[in-house]
Amino acid sequence: MALKIVMFSDYICPFCYVGFETIRKLKPEFDFQLEWRGFQIHPDWPAEGIPAAKLRGPGDEQSGRRSGRESARWPRRWDFR
Repeated sequence: MALKIVMFSDYICPFCYVGFETIRKLKPEFDFQLEWRGFQIHPDWPAEGIPAAKLRGPGDEQSGRRSGRESARWPRRWDFR
């Protein structure tokens, strides 16, 4: 019997997309059934979105730059290709 995977995913979330694509690529190799279910991470947010400046508090600009520099090193550190 095939394994059934139920995936909850927000269609606009980039991390959900990465997870879905990873699962989709594994499907031919492994015997499983994939059931996708939509899920809104922030259903209370307006359809037009919220400016990033409103979501961040004071000091977040520095942490954003720091995390951006750190993530830029990931491909070299873990040899992603």
